[in-house]
Amino acid sequence: MLVGKPGVYCEDCDIALPTDPDSPTARFAGVNAHAANDESAERLWEISTMMLAVA
Repeated sequence: MLVGKPGVYCEDCDIALPTDPDSPTARFAGVNAHAANDESAERLWEISTMMLAVA
């Protein structure tokens, strides 16, 4: 269930596990920390709305 878990990355019908940079599958499975960072997501949203002139 995703209630109360904003900003999660899902794969294979579940919340993705963090990637292990040393794993040979790191490019294909899991989620990198920067992709699930709430502060980065908020900044991206703010910049996107400014660029699109959306209130």
